[in-house]
Amino acid sequence: MQSFLRATRALVVFALSASVVAAPLVVNVRSYGAAGDGQADDSASLQRAIEALNAAGGGELYFPAGTYLHSEEITVSGHVKVYGTGSASVLKALAPARAALVFMNATQCGAEDLRFVTEAKTRLHEQNSAALVMDHAENCFIRNISIEGSASVGILIANSHGVAISGNHIEDTLADGIHVVNGSADVIVENNSASNTGDDSFSAVAYASWPKQTDNVVISGNTSISSHARGVACIGASHCGIFNNTIRNPRGHGIAVAYESTYDTYRPFGARLKGNRIATVNPSKGTNSVLVSGARDVEMESTAIDGGNPVLVSDSSGIVVRNLVVNEQVGAPILERGHVQMKIEGVSANGNALAGGVSIVRKIQ
Repeated sequence: MQSFLRATRALVVFALSASVVAAPLVVNVRSYGAAGDGQADDSASLQRAIEALNAAGGGELYFPAGTYLHSEEITVSGHVKVYGTGSASVLKALAPARAALVFMNATQCGAEDLRFVTEAKTRLHEQNSAALVMDHAENCFIRNISIEGSASVGILIANSHGVAISGNHIEDTLADGIHVVNGSADVIVENNSASNTGDDSFSAVAYASWPKQTDNVVISGNTSISSHARGVACIGASHCGIFNNTIRNPRGHGIAVAYESTYDTYRPFGARLKGNRIATVNPSKGTNSVLVSGARDVEMESTAIDGGNPVLVSDSSGIVVRNLVVNEQVGAPILERGHVQMKIEGVSANGNALAGGVSIVRKIQ
């Protein structure tokens, strides 16, 4: 549990230090020619506003109410905050491949009270096709953002640490809703909602080709609705904290803590799951409410499952399942495949406490 608190401590230090800094320069994009009328391409004006901010050594980039069209990615760095008035401040991408607001090499940065709109029909994989990106960012936040559509992920966190992502809504992306990757650490993803994401709603991923394992990502209090893949995924990352999330009707697994050889990930370890609720009507074949695969030292506590398919634990060690509650399922609530070392402490199914043996666990090939 101590590792899960490091991110919180880092963000508290950031908040306290920010409170004693002198009032920052505020750059209004309208002052640099941005029309915000939903007709003109404001890319050149936005670049001039960013250059003014850079010349001043950082500050705040402000978008008053309006619809700002842009055909290029918007990249900021240093100590900078980008904000608007809420849903009335719209950044609309004209080119899905260059849609992103990118925080690059930024410290004590943030984005809040903005709406991002992208009309994308083809899934892309480049970083700049996301709606909002933090790359090599430290002690930053993303909050009260609305993302409607994206050719790839909604929010991408890469090579960053000490990032808090809270109170955002993401829908209709062609890839993940929020994706934390490439050695990022001490990241909190809390109280966000994601619907109809083209892949996972919320994910922490660590590829073995990267020198550092993504670590200590806390995914807490979020809501996932109708993801095209998993609701919450900890793929190759270490010390994932997955707490009090609500997952409804995922097309893939509800929650996955797994090693994926196809994508050459690390093997996950140290994950803690508690208080999650997964409800699935008409589950897809080959999916599970919770999947633990190729992992070690994983504890799952107070998980409530309504409908869907059983929990599957595969080729994993040091697994603890505690206080599992399953309803609207038939058969053993836990499936076991391969070499598994697992301890079970309390399972109930359809209102009845299960005593053990084959009533709880069924081995499969």
